[in-house]
Parts: sequence; C-alpha cells; structure tokens
Amino acid sequence: MYKEIETLVEVLGDAEELERYLRTHFTFDEEVNFIDTYYYDPLRPELQDNERAGAKGSLRIRNRNGQKVLITHKIDQYDEQGLWLYSDEIEFEIGDELKAQELFKALGLKKHTSLYINTLFFIASDFEIALQRVKDLGIYLEVEYKKSDGISSDGDIRNVKKEIQKFIDLLPIKTSPEINAGKLKLALDKAKKKL
Repeated sequence: MYKEIETLVEVLGDAEELERYLRTHFTFDEEVNFIDTYYYDPLRPELQDNERAGAKGSLRIRNRNGQKVLITHKIDQYDEQGLWLYSDEIEFEIGDELKAQELFKALGLKKHTSLYINTLFFIASDFEIALQRVKDLGIYLEVEYKKSDGISSDGDIRNVKKEIQKFIDLLPIKTSPEINAGKLKLALDKAKKKL
C-alpha cells in the first residue's frame, strides 16, 4: 500500500502565469487527460458518498489519455481534529475499462460521478507538482511528496505536509489554503449547492 501525502489548493490567481512559472523553474514531465469515474457502495459505509457518516474512502476507474486504465482504492486517514492527513492507496492497471464497469455493477457498486481533468506534471526535487484544470470545478494545484516509503508516524506526515505548504507558499501565485478534501468531495459539494 502506498501512502499518498499531498496538498491540494485552488489556484486563485492567474493560472497561465503559474503555468509559465512552473515551466521555467521546474522540470516538465508530461501532460495527461484523465477521466476519473468514482463509485460508491450502498452497503459499505467506508465507500458510501461523502454525505453519509463514516465515508472515508473512494474507489475509481481512471482513464489516462484513453490509453491506460487504472483502478484505485483509497482509504483516507485523518488527524485528531478530523483533518485529512493522507490516503493509503492501492492502484493497478487493468486492460478493459468496460469489463471493470461491468464487474463494479455486478458487485452492487453505483456510479457516483465522472471528473474530466487536464493535468500538467512537473518535478521539483522530492515533489510532483500537478496543475489541474478540472472541468466544471476549477483549477487546482496538487503537490505530492514522492518519497513516502518509510514514513509511518503522523508526526512525520505532518512535517512533510508543512514542507509541501512552504513550497506552495513560495510560488508567485495566490492560492486557497489547503482544501483537506479530494476532488470527488469538491464535486459532490458543488452539486449539492446547485440543488
């Protein structure tokens, strides 16, 4: 299981200016278009929608550039104040997206929503920077620590998250504070506000 230690913030300033800065100061890795389709399980509280008590995980099928398909299961880990710290993540590639959808349906899983995300990836030392344009949701910056092997205590994770936040604070762009939620939760909250 992989520890996903990252910070997600909304880009409040000029995203094009941020992209130019990232391209000139860090190593550009790749541009990827994702279709993330999330599922929930009406019988298992940890995989229900985020509106119900006990939800602390997610299950998705990720289509990467129409060429690679991954299944991802995340279990969110929270601190004593109920703030998200990191996710334990299992992710693996599959060969057939339609078969995965059929399997999920046969298991009683329900489709939640799909997110369309254009992502520019950059490398900066121990961090992976992702500038994400999420259709109908906004523009986000996600900075992930890529050397999480061996990090086990909540204190170590908090220290890494502080380093990530220092890194974000040094960027010449206005951002929101850490969101402490994933894009699925943001999409669900936005849909709820429309009702």
